[in-house]
Amino acid sequence: MANRAYLAVSNLDSLYPSLSEPGYNPARQLVATHEAGIPLLWLTLFREGDLRRQVLRVNRKEIRALAPICRREKALGQLREGIAHLERILAGLGPLCEYGALFGKALEAVDFEYVTLEVGEIGELYPKEHRFEEILTLALRGFDRPDEVRFACPDVKSVLDDEDSSLDLAALGDIPPEIRAALGRLHVAKSDRAVETVGFQGFTADSHAELLGRVTGIPGGRVLPPVRMLLDRTGYDPVDLEAHHRMLGQGKNGSFGQGMESAPDA
Repeated sequence: MANRAYLAVSNLDSLYPSLSEPGYNPARQLVATHEAGIPLLWLTLFREGDLRRQVLRVNRKEIRALAPICRREKALGQLREGIAHLERILAGLGPLCEYGALFGKALEAVDFEYVTLEVGEIGELYPKEHRFEEILTLALRGFDRPDEVRFACPDVKSVLDDEDSSLDLAALGDIPPEIRAALGRLHVAKSDRAVETVGFQGFTADSHAELLGRVTGIPGGRVLPPVRMLLDRTGYDPVDLEAHHRMLGQGKNGSFGQGMESAPDA
C-alpha cells in the first residue's frame, strides 16, 4: 500500500472524517488522493490558523492528528489568494490561474461544509528529525508571512529489521524522485536476519518557494502543462503527467481514506 494524502470534505467540523465520522461516504466525500506528497493547490486552501490538533479514537487506539480544516467558502477564498502568491514566488511554472479555476470549480460542486486534508501517511515518510509537522506548519504560514519561512534538518540514518520497523519500505510505492534520492538503502547481515539501514538526506529551505518544492515535489524551471490535458485527452509525456498530479492530485485509487487503500468489493 502506498502512502497517500487525502483531500476530503465533510459536514462535521472534525479532522480525518474517514476515521471520525459515522456514515462517512468516500464516494462523495473523498475528493482526490496523491501518492507520497501533498499537491501544491491543496495547500493553497489553508493557512496556519486552520491547523488543528485532535485525538481520534479508532478501534480502541488513539491517533493524535495534526491537519488543516476550514469551511469550504473560506477555502475557496484562500485558494484565490494563494494562486496570486504562487504566481509571484513560482513564476517559472507559468500562469496558474487556469489551474486555480479548474480546482475551484471542483470544490464548488461539492455539497459539504468543511474541507480538510488527511496527511498522516505522508508524515510517516519523514523521520522524526525532519519534523514533518513543522514543515506542514511553515508551508501554510508562508502564504501569509513568507519571510518567516526558514527550515533545516540533518542527515539521518535509521536501522530497521523485520521485528521492529517504524517504516514499511515496501509500502512507499512509486514515490517521487526527490524522496527516492533521499533514501539510501544498505543491507547488512546481523545474526540470521537482515538489518536495513535507511538514510534520509537532510535539507534546508530558506524561502517559501523552496519549502513548497520539498513538500510537493513540483519541478523547478519547467512550465506546467495545460491544465485540461487529461480532460481534453491531448498528448502528454510522463513528466507532464507527474507535474499535473503534483498540482492537483490524482484519482481516488480505490481508497477510502487514511489507512484504507482499497475499497471493499461492491
